[in-house]
Amino acid sequence: MPTAELVDAVAAQWSALAAAVDGLPDDAFGAAGALPGWTVGDLVARATSSVHALTESLRTDASTPDASTPDASATDASATSASATSASPSTEPAGRPTSAIEWLVALSQAGTWATEPGPASSGSTAGTGAPGGAGGPAGVGGAAGVGESTAGVEDPRVVRERFTTAVSAARAALAGLARPDESLRAAAVVAVVHGLDLGVEPERPALRLATRLVARLFAARVPGHAVELRVPPFAAVQIVAGPRHTRGTPPNVVEAGPVPFLLVCTGRLRFAAAVADGRITASGERCDLTPHLPLL
Repeated sequence: MPTAELVDAVAAQWSALAAAVDGLPDDAFGAAGALPGWTVGDLVARATSSVHALTESLRTDASTPDASTPDASATDASATSASATSASPSTEPAGRPTSAIEWLVALSQAGTWATEPGPASSGSTAGTGAPGGAGGPAGVGGAAGVGESTAGVEDPRVVRERFTTAVSAARAALAGLARPDESLRAAAVVAVVHGLDLGVEPERPALRLATRLVARLFAARVPGHAVELRVPPFAAVQIVAGPRHTRGTPPNVVEAGPVPFLLVCTGRLRFAAAVADGRITASGERCDLTPHLPLL
């Protein structure tokens, strides 16, 4: 997907969240959120931290010299040295993820999608520059930690304005992005999942990005060809070790819509419950994915 489409998808999803939060009545912020132990205000505070992390990541990327752009003032000797350096596997700063999958894993390790409030859900991604970690700047959910958030008792107008202002800053940073950045694919997952936590229907382009990336991670984490995992209309991968299926109807098939798929992968919905209520269909003796969930 071209950079412009990636930018538009992520920006549109965060804008949808900003519009939804802006429309929340004041008394909603102290109400119980979709995740046990979280208020709606807590969820907005965590989303605010993620928006700030995205903005800082993009600014860091923008300030990093592009190795593909030659320095016109360089001497022949330095040009030769630069050429040798560019042959290395990565030109990113040490510790900074380089692929969309690595970004997604870094965000998961930082507790971005934690379902239980507490220290584990307030991890900082400062060490990796991850675009949307649960930790954030002081005053927006990162100082005290998400588990100790005071968003539920803060003035709702402050919480609301803080989030919408953060989204505006992120949109500005996205608009200034001049080169491809794989972190945007992971940023789409962050925005979509935060939106689901707040009851916001995902924008289709961001949902497509999020579904495809998480499906890729599933195939990497649970390699094999025994089960066909279908997430129409966006993804289909083979997973789980076992006999390879080559023709005809696969003996083990799991099919889920994009939203239920993301909910089970992030621990917001139990696989068995989703199968029981029809949100996920599963057939075959190897179709139970419970041992592999949550993925993030």
